[in-house]
Amino acid sequence: MFLFPIVAITEIFNFFLLLFSPTHAGRVSNVDLPLNNDNSVLGSARNTTFLDVCVILEDDSYYVPSYSRVAAAVDLAISNANSFVLPPSIQLRTVVRSAGNSCSQSLHAVVTRLLRLARTGVQCNAYVGIGCATTAVAMYGIAEEANVPIFGCPAAGAASFALNATSEDAKFPLMVRVPFGLTDLSTAMATFFARYNYTHVTIFRDDSYSFFSLTSKYLMTSFRTLLKNLFRNSVEKPFTGTALPADRRASLLLEGKDRSRVFVLLTSAATVRKFMVTARELGLTQGEFVFIAVELYELKYWGRISYSQSDNDDNNARDAFQSLIIFSLTNNADSTALEDNLVATIKKLSKERYNYTFKALEIPDPVVLSFYESIMIYAQEVSSMTDEGLDIMNGSMMTQRIFGTTYVGITGSLIIGPSGQRARSMVIKNFDPDTGQFKVAIQYQRVGSGGNQTYQTIDQTLWFTNDGVMPPDEPQCGFRDDQCQRLSTGILAVVIVIPLLVLSAITTAAVFAVLKLRELRKDYNPDWWKVHQDDLIIKQNRTGSGTVSKKSLTSHSTAGSGVTGFSAYNCDILASFNNTLVALTDVAALDVIPNADIISKLNLLKNATQPNLQRFIGIGLTPTGKCQYVIAELCAKGALIDVLNYTDIKLDWSFKNSLIKDIVFGAPERLQS
Repeated sequence: MFLFPIVAITEIFNFFLLLFSPTHAGRVSNVDLPLNNDNSVLGSARNTTFLDVCVILEDDSYYVPSYSRVAAAVDLAISNANSFVLPPSIQLRTVVRSAGNSCSQSLHAVVTRLLRLARTGVQCNAYVGIGCATTAVAMYGIAEEANVPIFGCPAAGAASFALNATSEDAKFPLMVRVPFGLTDLSTAMATFFARYNYTHVTIFRDDSYSFFSLTSKYLMTSFRTLLKNLFRNSVEKPFTGTALPADRRASLLLEGKDRSRVFVLLTSAATVRKFMVTARELGLTQGEFVFIAVELYELKYWGRISYSQSDNDDNNARDAFQSLIIFSLTNNADSTALEDNLVATIKKLSKERYNYTFKALEIPDPVVLSFYESIMIYAQEVSSMTDEGLDIMNGSMMTQRIFGTTYVGITGSLIIGPSGQRARSMVIKNFDPDTGQFKVAIQYQRVGSGGNQTYQTIDQTLWFTNDGVMPPDEPQCGFRDDQCQRLSTGILAVVIVIPLLVLSAITTAAVFAVLKLRELRKDYNPDWWKVHQDDLIIKQNRTGSGTVSKKSLTSHSTAGSGVTGFSAYNCDILASFNNTLVALTDVAALDVIPNADIISKLNLLKNATQPNLQRFIGIGLTPTGKCQYVIAELCAKGALIDVLNYTDIKLDWSFKNSLIKDIVFGAPERLQS
């Protein structure tokens, strides 16, 4: 059947001007193709070599439910390869065969089907379309014997059957996993765990989905190589079926709670939602536990993760989803015109030729596009090897050329990693409670074909609590709250009482110090010695009388006297200060204004307190600030010198002994001060 080309003649001409052969080892191969759905065979002339591309699909495939979904992509690839990539002497043709139920039931079914195909005389030069890893591994022996490349679509997880899933050496050197592999998923997840210091992870594995079973095994094998400490502290918790009862889900979560705070839910979208609702009921969705799900792209097999199912759990699920993050393939929003045309053409041909209708806004998923990409990669390598004089029937040589190569022009930039897996960028999505949708928070961008990834934070608030900071790997007292020291009642009492007593003593001392400080501040007065004349009330002043002398005592006996009134005091100037009689000494003639040296000496006099010493009280100042009086404690019979100079006083031995005693007790205080 002949169809009109959908590209202009000028585009075909430009294609031949741009097309050139690739280089090897980390090379970049440019394949600038117009999209042509002309399925005519240009190589019908003599001496044409036909290469059979065997498209193998499982009857129970969860990636491709029927051949009609990918048939247009296969036809378009064969047409473009024959028309624009291969020389007229080499042409491709397709042979479509079923692999049986080799995804879930009879792993040997694909081997049986391929042997039957071989008996019909068909010799497959390339295998395309194997979806399940079990199918790819089961048929690998046949491909190895014939040295034929396998283009898995995707055959992801095949390395789970190898002892080391992350080895740079391909465990299946004839296998190319075109749409995606699990290396990028495991690397992105390991990078996430390392970045946030998570070394304890529990993986809940749904064994009713073979994809998730293989993914779980692949992750554990990858952790063993990349993060040994994480591998030692991680565990798988298997379960089966979406009909898992709520009490069993709760039991699984509580078992995981005893060993980790990070839960990886490898199950369908519906079961993820059920786990999250149960986790909320157990109080595990308040920000202390991290739940991780895997939804590589939108596929009916695993469903679309959404809180809304129009049931009574919608509100609970919406709240719980804040603790859930999703690992997905990067959605290529910045597609090229070539990719847009390819998608449009596949959708158009699917409806016209195979009566298969994609949804209006549906974009064929990575697996559908990989059928086109696989055939174009194979055709490109056949063409390049022919130009270089190499054996195009040598499948191992061809796949080694494909590994580590970047193809430009098939569907944008297509990178095949060093282990034969398509290099894909990954994103981590967190839940936005306002919109009810998951949004990109972190992106792991693949750089080149060497397997390098760059980490890019899109949303700084990755986590919904603790200011966006992810929760710690382990609680302070351990996962089972058993790593903190438990104290007996007696020890606990001592631990509590002793600090309380110490605290009480410190508080008492502090209160005393504060009160004492207040008292000191109250008592402290730098002008304590100043006495204004208004505060002095002169009671008697003998200094101005010529007839009255301070030495005129009413009694000339040391036995005492009964005289009353101020005249009984042997004092020149007697005054009252603060309702207390004091003795004044007039020093106005000295004409002195108190200075710092005088005030310093007055402070010494203030501290000289002793019963046998006359106490200094202060200095009486004139209104101009000059010294007028020296104010001191009142001595009834005057100072010692006055008594000794007054000859009329008869000093008996009782009085002398009293004077001697007063001198002895007063001298040390005076000398010390």
